[in-house]
Amino acid sequence: MDNMEKEKFLEIVNLIKVKSSEGILIKKDDFLLEPFLIEENQLENLIEALKNTEDYPDIKFIKGTSNYYIYSNAKMTDNYAILAMRIEDKDMVRTIAETVRDESKTYPRPTDSQLFLNRPFYFKEDEFLNSLKKIDVDSNYSDIKTTKASNGALYLYSDRYLDKDSAKALTEWIEVLQFENP
Repeated sequence: MDNMEKEKFLEIVNLIKVKSSEGILIKKDDFLLEPFLIEENQLENLIEALKNTEDYPDIKFIKGTSNYYIYSNAKMTDNYAILAMRIEDKDMVRTIAETVRDESKTYPRPTDSQLFLNRPFYFKEDEFLNSLKKIDVDSNYSDIKTTKASNGALYLYSDRYLDKDSAKALTEWIEVLQFENP
């Protein structure tokens, strides 16, 4: 790498870290635009250098539907990066389903539907409800189910990881029962 390439390389690393600390993923294609204007072949070389250097083990790459995303996991958690990638891909149905699956598997708990109306998603309520309708009829998402607490709060879960009774009980506990027990 010559001095000019090293300078670009360090600029890229710095930008990735700054944007990651702001909760923003960098698209690989962003480097083809101003202020970088890196040529495609040069960008590929810089990306390969980033992937292969031991100097920046925190720089990570994830593949979305239409782009590669880059972030620093010293500044952004891997889970948040995955959520941000799904949001950037603008596939609401997949974003909802995969988030619900992740929560059902990892924690295990149902997902409050209000989550999708707030940060980092900011889905509009009508868009969210339309996405739920699509999930309901798409066989790829047949594991995504809904349940309601006695106060009417809507939760989602994946029956791959949570059974109906557990999801219902947890939803009721989260929304109602925990507040009735001191």
